[in-house]
Amino acid sequence: GAGGGAGAAGARGALGERLGGAGPGAPGGGASLYSADVETAELVGELVGAFDPGGAGAESLRVGAGTWEVFYAPHIRSLSRWLFGTEFAPLRYRLWKDDGGVYRLTSHARYHGPILGDGWLSASGTIRVGEQDSELLLHLDQFWVDGPGESPRAELPGGGGSAQDQSVSALGRLGFVPPLARFPVRYLDPDLSVFRFPPLRSDIAIRRVAA
Repeated sequence: GAGGGAGAAGARGALGERLGGAGPGAPGGGASLYSADVETAELVGELVGAFDPGGAGAESLRVGAGTWEVFYAPHIRSLSRWLFGTEFAPLRYRLWKDDGGVYRLTSHARYHGPILGDGWLSASGTIRVGEQDSELLLHLDQFWVDGPGESPRAELPGGGGSAQDQSVSALGRLGFVPPLARFPVRYLDPDLSVFRFPPLRSDIAIRRVAA
């Protein structure tokens, strides 16, 4: 209703203020999934509660071309505690449509901690609408690791890269579980989106940082 729409608009505005300026160099105080607080969770919940997800899968592909960064993901934050304080930030996704009309996605997560060290974990694959028109299905088929430079390789080179790259990809494909790669869309606007990670009943909120 009108009240729900007004509430969602207020929550969206408040989140925009918390996230600060756009762009990878200006993440804002609330943009890191490690600085997300109770208020961030409440605002994300308000957006989700007022959103009708019907058809949001196709719409998210239509408007989603660009680079996005995670600012809220409780399950990833919890994972850090299990991995001896290793943090995963920034965590970014890039979505585009290739020349064949297939939607493709790459993800890059910087990890840093006292045990695992510092570097980047990356993956790429395809993304499409699932059986429900409000969900997305992700299929990852390439995986790679880079050192602690300022940025990872955008994609693997043709042929699958080095022998090490090919070994990492093979391990990644063995560990990829398709049922865990189903993401219902819980909220969507041109610059912010929320997805569900069903196995842990946890939301992932992302915001656009580049076109």
